[in-house]
Amino acid sequence: MHVSETLRRKSGFAITMKPHESVEKAVHMFMEKKIGAIMVCGPTGDLLGIVTERDVLHNMAVHGAAVLDKDAEEVMSRAYTCKMDDNVSDVMRRMTLKHVRHLPVVDDGNLKGLISIGDIIKNQLNETQLEIDTMRDFARAH
Repeated sequence: MHVSETLRRKSGFAITMKPHESVEKAVHMFMEKKIGAIMVCGPTGDLLGIVTERDVLHNMAVHGAAVLDKDAEEVMSRAYTCKMDDNVSDVMRRMTLKHVRHLPVVDDGNLKGLISIGDIIKNQLNETQLEIDTMRDFARAH
């Protein structure tokens, strides 16, 4: 399966913020939207980085509550990316090797969405259930 298929099945869209918006705003967005990552984009929509709950927590350990007043660009991580035609298994490997849970999907320099480890697991569970159902139907027919 390709990333494009995973994004097609996924409801919603990737949430973005500007580099000079506050970490406090990001925290509120995490809570309101029930998400764990926000892509940080420049004025032309170019991907600059990603702010994750982990980034906020690690910065809070160093700076305390003052981290909430920082700009997103001050706490964001490098955004490892994938492409629409990447194989989901390869994306899962990349996430594991880079120790990240979210990969922005970028094609031809354009941000297409965000794929998370949760999206990948959901797809695998659906595929496994389809295989089980197919084998069950086959066994019943014979």
